[in-house]
Formats: sequence, C-alpha cells, structure tokens
Amino acid sequence: KEWFFWDLQEDIQHIPMWSEYYQKSSHTAMGSDDSPIDGERVDLVKFPQFAKAKWYNTTMQPGDCLYTPALSLHYVRTTGRAMAVMTMFQTEERFDAQCDVKAAHGANLTMADYDVMWSFPEEDPANLGWNMVKMGFPNWKRIYQAPLAQYAESRGGLTVKQLAGIVKKWLEGGWNKQWSSRVKAAFKGATASDKLTSEDVWQSKSIRWLLKDVAIHAEGGGRGDQEEGETVERYSLAGDGVRRYKHDEM
Repeated sequence: KEWFFWDLQEDIQHIPMWSEYYQKSSHTAMGSDDSPIDGERVDLVKFPQFAKAKWYNTTMQPGDCLYTPALSLHYVRTTGRAMAVMTMFQTEERFDAQCDVKAAHGANLTMADYDVMWSFPEEDPANLGWNMVKMGFPNWKRIYQAPLAQYAESRGGLTVKQLAGIVKKWLEGGWNKQWSSRVKAAFKGATASDKLTSEDVWQSKSIRWLLKDVAIHAEGGGRGDQEEGETVERYSLAGDGVRRYKHDEM
C-alpha cells in the first residue's frame, strides 16, 4: 500500500474540501471530511491551487503498521491483492490507567472480545446503517447509550413510554409510527419486565440496534446504496480468482 499525506495546517488553503470542517487556527475539525480531488487523476485545470500543496508519501510492506495522526488528509493506493486492518481513536478518548493490559498481552482473542463502534455492512440487514461506510460517524455509545444507561439507573429503570419520549427527543422531529413501533420492539427484545434497566441498555442487542439507528438518522441517513443494483468484484481469500456478484447475492 502506498500512502500520500498532506499537512492541513500548512496547505489547507491549497486543498479543496467538501464540507470545510477543518479550522486551521485551532487545528480542529467538527467532523470527518473529504476532498473532491481524484488521487489518480488530479484536475489542475479545475483545482490549480492544489499544485502548491506539498505531499509526503510512504509505502507499507507486508507486516508493517502505520500510525496516522488525527486530521491528516491522506490518499491510499493499493496494488495487487491486499488485506489490511485499521482502528480509529475517538478524539474524546483518553488512556485508561486501570486497564489490565498485561492480562490481555499475548492472549488469543476473537473479534467478539473487542468493543466495536460500527461494523460493515452491519449487524443485520434490517439496520438503517446496512451497507453504509460509517467512517467518521458519531460515537453513538457516548452520545446515546451511556446517558440512557445512567438515566435508567437513576430512575430505577425506564418504562417503554419513557424510552419512547427520550428517543423522540433525540430524533428532533423525525418521530413517526415506524419509530414508535421500533422502540416498542426494542424494549420487548431487551427485557421481559415493565422496566428497562441500566444493564439492559448495555447488554441488549435490540437496544444497541435501536441506538445505532438513531445515530444513523442523526447523520441524515437511511439505508446505504453504495452498491445497490451494481455488479461488483470480490476477491477470494483462497486465491482462486475473482467472482462477480450482484449486490443482493453478497
């Protein structure tokens, strides 16, 4: 993999961005952003200032690990068959000194042992975020799950009516009969009692799916359509060539 980087603090004035979230004075951004520049076919007639932007590059070989600082504009080119794994650190996260790193060191862990924010295509085709690339999407656990769990604990549990009221407030005008039914189904899937506990909020799959969909809604999203109706290629990990699939076959 070949990586190309641009220093936004140094060259943002030369680089067009879709949403212009980046603030040079504070070196911060209100959200994830991208550039209309095509990394393989840079149009200097349309974007002449981009020629002044200084870039850096590095090439990753098999087994290499690369740390990319926050707010680093980058373009990645892959040649041949490759597989890579990445993890993103939320800016509000801080090192947990109480974490027992030594206990986990050297242990063989499954993916189920890790705390995952978003997945792809998603946990279930019924999820609003199905087939959506959610890079840069909000931390739904911090924004919705943690406050909901704290509220449930402080109230000795939440009724389905109270849960509906909270979700309705989060949706900011997007509440409808479908969301009402969704809340009732999530509540029923989380507990057999008439109160939703803090533990239910943290452990229930149905509540997790509900909160993730609330976050997708907040991003203005519905179901993803990146590959709907298109024929795409999927490389076999067994190395036996390429198969072509319709989207609904994947």
